[in-house]
Formats: sequence, C-alpha cells, structure tokens
Amino acid sequence: MSRIAVVAGGSAAPGLGTLARAAAAAAAAAGAEAVAWTGGFGGAPRPLDPAGPDPDLAPAPFPDLLRPEGAVALAGRFRGAGVTGLVVAGGEGAAAGAAALARAGLPAVLVPATVQDDVRGTDACIGVDTLVNAVLRRIAGEAAAGGALLVDVPGALTGHAALLAAVGAAASGAILVERPFPWREWASLAGRGAGPVVLLRAEGAGTAAEAAARMAAALPGREVKVLPEPPADRLAAPSLFDRLLALRMGEAAAAALLGGAGGRMIAFRAGLCMPVLLEEVAGRRRQVPAELFEIAKKAGVLFEER
Repeated sequence: MSRIAVVAGGSAAPGLGTLARAAAAAAAAAGAEAVAWTGGFGGAPRPLDPAGPDPDLAPAPFPDLLRPEGAVALAGRFRGAGVTGLVVAGGEGAAAGAAALARAGLPAVLVPATVQDDVRGTDACIGVDTLVNAVLRRIAGEAAAGGALLVDVPGALTGHAALLAAVGAAASGAILVERPFPWREWASLAGRGAGPVVLLRAEGAGTAAEAAARMAAALPGREVKVLPEPPADRLAAPSLFDRLLALRMGEAAAAALLGGAGGRMIAFRAGLCMPVLLEEVAGRRRQVPAELFEIAKKAGVLFEER
C-alpha cells in the first residue's frame, strides 16, 4: 500500500489542516494511507484522519535538507517510516526542500501555502487571502481614530501581499521590495487631506523604524502608529477562499503523487489546480503581476515614481 506524508516545510499558514485532511481523503479513496508528519521535516509521523480534527503540523525549519547528503539522509528516514511520497506545504524555502528530496529519490509534491506569498508560478498561495482580510480588519479598526498608520505585511522577498492589501484598504501607498518608494511624491500628496493616512510596508522593504520616521517627517503634528505584521499562527480561521483552495490543492497533490507525478508543484492558475514541474519554480523569486501594478495605479496606491 502507498503511504503519503503531509509535512509543513518551515512556516505556518491558515488552512494547513484542511489541506492535510483533503490529501488524506484523496489517498483513502485510492486505497492508500496518509499520515501527518508533525514538527517539520525533522519531525515524526502521526495518524491522519480525513474526518477528524485538523492536525497540528507544527512546521519548523530544517537547514540540513539543503545539503545533498542531508536530503539523502532525510529521504531515507521517510522511507524507513514507510512513506512512499510526500506532500510538502510551504513557501519558497519549502519549495527548495521538496526539490532536494525529489532529487534524492523521494517523490515530493509542493503545495504553495504561506503568508509570505513568495512562491513563483501560482496565482495564489494558501493563507494569503486570510492574511489580507485580517490586515484589512485591523486597518478598519485603527483608521477610525484618525492619524497615520504604517502597516507591516509579511513579504520578505516580495511585496505582492502588501500591494493586495493596499488596494483593498484604499491606502495612500505601499512600500514594496520590488520598487524604490517615492517618498518625496508621497509626502506632497499624503498631507493634503484631513482623514487618516494609511501606508503599507512589505517585510523585506527596509525597516519599520525608517518608514515611520519618514512618515512622521512628512506629516508634522500627526501621530504615526505602527501595526506590526500579524503572526501567521495567530490569524483567524481560514477564509472561505483559502479553505476551498486547500481542499482542492490537497486533493490534487495526493492524486499527483499516487499517479506517479512527483517533483511537481500544484499551481493555481486561471481558477484551476494543475501540476507543474517543481524545478521550474524552486529557487526563483515571485514577481508581482503587471496586472496588479496597473490595478494599484488605478486605485490611487502610490508605490513608484509616476
């Protein structure tokens, strides 16, 4: 009997439990078994009931995996536990880990699930919709008091999630990893109105202290409040979109493994979940779609010189 394991590769995201149960249900329907590998790549297997509660995958980093000998040793450990294939949930780091295990001979399929939103080749990552909704609720609650808000959003490698949230919040600007922020132009525009001023910052774009200082200089007399990025493991229950995406991707990942298609990522493209070659996306930085840049411009969100 085939036995697949579901593992979270380094970061938490809303919807991981739904993903794991969906993969287990698809495996059971095909006459196979699924287990939850808790504690990240260096963890241990636990029973996974498709109809039971969400498993606690408890992700954790495992740097040894990126060394060839480390990947071979870990692949052997999975095989020793009877695992014939691996569903890896996570972001850019998990993609590198899944690719390393695939090269070491263990079939692995990546499911993009990270609030960092840093996986190339997919229109959506599980957890990002929940994150953006949480950010919008925080902004709505704080903006009513007036003043100025600097809102930090996960995104060490890309400003995709920050720009999505900026559009949704009708923010004045978004500080992105991909573009130098036009502070002079923003300052000339932001101080004109009497209402609240909201600026979002991707995690990897400078520092919050620097951005807050520049906001304060541009808005004399206004208090600048910094909202730190919400921890992924403390976000609300998955949004409807993320729950449905997790169900579909979990099922597709199990089907790919049981069909012999390891070394793949389940991408969400044009409303469909489809397997793509993992080597085409692992180690490559996600790009903000040109369409989102255009939408942000039309929404009045400043992120680059105009």
